[in-house]
Order: sequence, then C-alpha cells, then structure tokens
Amino acid sequence: MAQNQKKRLSSQLASPSKGDKSCSQTDLITIVEACMERHRHYFESQFSCLEEIGRGSDALLSSIQSNMKDLKADLSSLRARVDKNTKLASLCSTRIDQLEAKLADIEDRNRRPNLACNYMAQCRKGLPLSTILKNICLKQQQMLRSSWIRWGLLVRSGPNVLLLPLPKGWNMKEEDSNSSSSMIGLLAPHVWIGAEINIAGFGLTRT
Repeated sequence: MAQNQKKRLSSQLASPSKGDKSCSQTDLITIVEACMERHRHYFESQFSCLEEIGRGSDALLSSIQSNMKDLKADLSSLRARVDKNTKLASLCSTRIDQLEAKLADIEDRNRRPNLACNYMAQCRKGLPLSTILKNICLKQQQMLRSSWIRWGLLVRSGPNVLLLPLPKGWNMKEEDSNSSSSMIGLLAPHVWIGAEINIAGFGLTRT
C-alpha cells in the first residue's frame, strides 16, 4: 500500500493532471507524513524485537558465565580431592607392600620350627621328653605370663622362646654350669600342647 502511494505521489509530481492541480501542498505533506509514520511504526517494531533478542542473549551469556564460574569452583574442588586421593592411594600402596612383606615373614616363620629347647641334657630315664614338657607347662601356668623373649644364644632366624625354670632332674651342659639361673628356652604351651614333638640333637622341633 505504501508503494502504491509512492507511485501515485511520483506520478502526481511528474505529470500533474488538471484534476490534480487542485491538490494542495498540504495534502502532499500529509501523504508523506503518513508514509513516514507507517515506516516508523514498522522499524520501531523491528527494533523492539531486536532489543528482546539482545536482552535474551545477555541473560543467556550471564547464565553461561555463572555456570562457568561454578564449574571452575567444582573443578578446583575436584582437583583437590584427586590430589588427596592420590596421596591416600600412595600411602595405601605403601601399607599394602608392608603388610605383604609382613605376611611373607609370618608365613616363613610358620614354616620354620616354632618350638625350641636349647642346651638340654639327658632327662630322667623312663619318662618321654614330651610328657615331661607337658607336665611342666600344666603345673606352672602362672609362670607362662612372662613376656616373650628371644634366647640370647639363638640365631636371628630361630623361633621365639619363653623362659621356664629347669625342672628337677634336668641339668645344664657343663659350659652353662656357671650360669646364674637354671633356665631352658621353651615356647608357650598353647603352641605345641597336644602336638607330636621330636628330638633333634639338642633342639626340639614341632612336626
């Protein structure tokens, strides 16, 4: 419609007819103002749409920036937790290695003889050594509360021993006769009572 009015105005300006001569200059100005008003409303509506789009873009950008800040904070927290877990994993790995080494040592000790009776002379005739040892442990349970120690003359890889008094009828070897205490090295009874024991030289081993 605006284009038709423009064409009409152009034709009137180019070749005015006799009927158009009566059109005053005021009418021409009114037509031009009407066209400009329509275009103004059109452009205002377009600018309003662009402003709405811009405000939406600004809000979206602000939301994205806020989310990026939150993600950055979460990333820093996650990095701190990862570093902490890495240190804990390293400590756990070290502890596992220590426990494996200790388990291997325990298994190795379990495979070695765990009953030791050192520097013991011949016992009285007629009584098996196993019977005498069991009787000692059954009669002297109060003394079994002593601390576990390692007999000083044993090698490092030998079994742990507990000191018990030498029973009547048993004598130390001659090189130990000057010892201030008549003691033999013996494991605690719960380790070996009820087990078959064999004499091997001057030592006693559990089978």
